[in-house]
Amino acid sequence: MGVLDRLILRDDQWERISRHIIGDDRTRGTSGRDNRLFLEAVLWIVRTDSPWRDLPVRIPDRRFHDRPRPPARFGRQKRGAEDQALGRSRGGRSTKIHMAVRGLGCPVRFLLTAGQRGDAPQGENLIEGLPADFVLAETAYDSDRLRDTIAAKGAVAVIPNTPSRALKYPLDEHLYAQRQLVECCFYNRLEQIRRVATRFEKTARNYSAVVTLAAIVLWTR
Repeated sequence: MGVLDRLILRDDQWERISRHIIGDDRTRGTSGRDNRLFLEAVLWIVRTDSPWRDLPVRIPDRRFHDRPRPPARFGRQKRGAEDQALGRSRGGRSTKIHMAVRGLGCPVRFLLTAGQRGDAPQGENLIEGLPADFVLAETAYDSDRLRDTIAAKGAVAVIPNTPSRALKYPLDEHLYAQRQLVECCFYNRLEQIRRVATRFEKTARNYSAVVTLAAIVLWTR
């Protein structure tokens, strides 16, 4: 199986995705000439982290990179690194992906922050509105506020205690072992997509689109 065979959408995948793609007879404005070919080209770029000019012959370059964008927003936009989810850590500039996954390891929500930002403050936004019986998270998410939020949902927090915590909470280690599904989602699935593992997008919006596209592919496998 070659690299192109692994990256081209199957018919059943396209059937599930096509109804959510704009740019056809159902929407107003200009229609795309071949939305499936365009999506496959984007998937190839995201998976291989190659420039558009290197698209293979099987996916000819029809100026896909010049497709119309949404209209610019009025008003002055902040352009600082922090606003684009770019931060500084020991390894240099970095972005952190906070992600919630369901029981089988498929992503359901993610947030982008600068690499040096803390994990615990993002926990509430990650689980807001999501039904759950148990919420599993690593030690970095241990905080009284997040535990209270989980309890208010009627769920059980399965989070290791931070070493500095005076009041220790019991931990179901057998249940906590299931958190490896999150690691599998990141390292065995998402980070195989090179554009996710190595961010080259300048804006958080564009990088968020790459992660979203990668998550959609995981759901349609």
